[in-house]
Amino acid sequence: MPTNKIKIRQVNPAAERSTLIRLLKENLPEAANAGRFDWAYLENPHGEASVWLAETADGEAVGTSAAFPRRFQVRGKTV
Repeated sequence: MPTNKIKIRQVNPAAERSTLIRLLKENLPEAANAGRFDWAYLENPHGEASVWLAETADGEAVGTSAAFPRRFQVRGKTV
């Protein structure tokens, strides 16, 4: 059984845009629209997404995850 190690690093979504969109097209096609990506990851009104990229030891991108900021109300205060 192969023992490939996966490295996970936080990335700038603008700098890795093409890699991230390619991964989304391959694995989550409904989220791969470039306009949707730009809005959700780069132009989100609540702030830019935090994005991580999983790569093999030879640098091949094999996965991604993201957290999207969101403002909401708690006891009448925006947080």
